[in-house]
Amino acid sequence: MTRLIVSLLASVGYFSNLAAEPRALLISIQGAVYAPQIDQARLALKEAQARGLPILFIEIDVSEGEPIYGREIAESINDAADIKTVVYVKDKAYAAGAVIALAGNEIVMGRTATLGNAGIGTKDEKKLSPLRAALSTLARRRGYPSRLAEAMADPDLQVLEVRTPAGIRYYTDAEMKSLPAAQLEKTTLERTVVEKDKILTLDADEAVATGFAR
Repeated sequence: MTRLIVSLLASVGYFSNLAAEPRALLISIQGAVYAPQIDQARLALKEAQARGLPILFIEIDVSEGEPIYGREIAESINDAADIKTVVYVKDKAYAAGAVIALAGNEIVMGRTATLGNAGIGTKDEKKLSPLRAALSTLARRRGYPSRLAEAMADPDLQVLEVRTPAGIRYYTDAEMKSLPAAQLEKTTLERTVVEKDKILTLDADEAVATGFAR
């Protein structure tokens, strides 16, 4: 059963004065995400804004739930632009949980946590395309690797980690093949992050290494 618990925090590592007025909101989302959690999350965000709280902490342990519901919550988080969002992945951020995690300004992974597997179990492009676009948009907004975000849902993507003069970049196999010869000469293939016909799921170390988490 999903639990969404809302509580006000006086101190969660960001504050030293335990006697101070609450300065952050904590939302804990566990289990599966479905329609009822959308309204609950929106109400929590409105409360945070009404109280002038600058930080929202979202604790996630979600292994299932329609990604579309995660998208609704993610957009509500994005709309609350005056609040910094820190996502803590306690164990799993799959399906809708992965979508919500990508809405965070920061992602912090638990020691054994995993992030990804946001797929909907289909290769139907009409269903997959909106989810892929949503993941890519969320990732770009927060500065996460967009191709890797897409690979959390799309099994047709093979994503490569490439070293360029500007630093590490992530390209699909098709993008790599289409690079101009002069640019290709300056790139070094480091590794294949996700193979075709696989859905990307990252453990804590991988999430940090690829720039999703700290």
